[in-house]
Amino acid sequence: MTYDFIIIGAGIIGLATAREFLVKLRNVRVLVLEAEDQIGTHQTGHNSGVIHSGIYYQPDSLRSKNCLRGYSLMLDYLNEKQISHELCGKLIVAKEEKELVPLNKLFENGRKVGLDKVEILTDVEASELQPGLKSLRSLWVPYTGIVSYKDVARSLEKDVKELGGKILLGQNVNSLKLGSNQDWTVTAGNSVYKCNYLISCAGLQADRLIPDQNLINKFRIIPFKGDYYALKKESFKKINCLLYPIPDPEFPFLGIHFTRHVDGTISLGPSATLSLNRSDYKHRSINMSDLNAIINFPGFWKFILRYWRTGLKEMILFVNKAKFAKEGCAFGIDVKKEDLSKIESGIRALVVDNQGYINDDFIISENINCLHLLNSPSPGATASLAIAESLFQRYLSGQTPDF
Repeated sequence: MTYDFIIIGAGIIGLATAREFLVKLRNVRVLVLEAEDQIGTHQTGHNSGVIHSGIYYQPDSLRSKNCLRGYSLMLDYLNEKQISHELCGKLIVAKEEKELVPLNKLFENGRKVGLDKVEILTDVEASELQPGLKSLRSLWVPYTGIVSYKDVARSLEKDVKELGGKILLGQNVNSLKLGSNQDWTVTAGNSVYKCNYLISCAGLQADRLIPDQNLINKFRIIPFKGDYYALKKESFKKINCLLYPIPDPEFPFLGIHFTRHVDGTISLGPSATLSLNRSDYKHRSINMSDLNAIINFPGFWKFILRYWRTGLKEMILFVNKAKFAKEGCAFGIDVKKEDLSKIESGIRALVVDNQGYINDDFIISENINCLHLLNSPSPGATASLAIAESLFQRYLSGQTPDF
């Protein structure tokens, strides 16, 4: 059978895309292929569950535009489907004088992108929101929320099936071939599927399914593992909102922070250390294919030379639980290493170019009857419904993006 559309990947973005095409076009044959035996097992099921406001992102970037649009669409969807969520807000905390300038820049950026309720608080004002917090100044972002993106993915899966779409699990795609009629043949193990139009939302495996050889040579996914700890004591449940440090502008991670979750738990994390296995969330195993993909890419070594100091700091956090706890104490929250209970890690697909620079914006590549989402970093889950819209519009227009 030839499908109208095949979508690779049943994470939140792949499922949102399938739903978007089924809603907008109707009566089309849509097939979603997923390598794992259930949906949403990778970045969708291993993120912090934050509904991001868009305060960090450059206003003219795809990341910013899709986050702002996605935020609105996501809240509408959560309310429509009655999925549990909460807009608890977050404080971005400046603890030293040198952090006041970047704090003000974040405030200005928030206002530029339309977050008119963000405000800079004094130490006293911030401690009223979060008792015990120590700060010089804090940026209050009331838009930020929490949700389980596993729940969202399950709801999207139901939508896709009710709209007539098909989802096949255990289908690890290993070959894509463009036919003479400009249709696509997709091989997954011993199974072969055909479609008129192909959309790849493969997440951590995205760089292995790029039809464009130029992009293969230019970009590589470098997986980074984020380690989290649950905070066990009842006293931590008094954390009312999300607590974030001022982020390092040179590195696309937001630092060790406190996160509330919709199930009532509190976590501290994540650190960010190189992973040599793109799909092992519990251990530090090595996948030789993943290792070779890293060390044989020239951009990786340039990346290491550029960020080795940050990498060393993150490694210390990984091996030293007391240091990890100390990061929490910097907010004025009393955290001891015995309060920390390791929980399953997340793995982020960090896209690095051949010069060793991080690409932190979304990348959508277009080929003949094919769209390929190469890079969808945080806030990918928040923006998932907007990314689905963007992919649909690219399909309609046939517009080739400018890299």
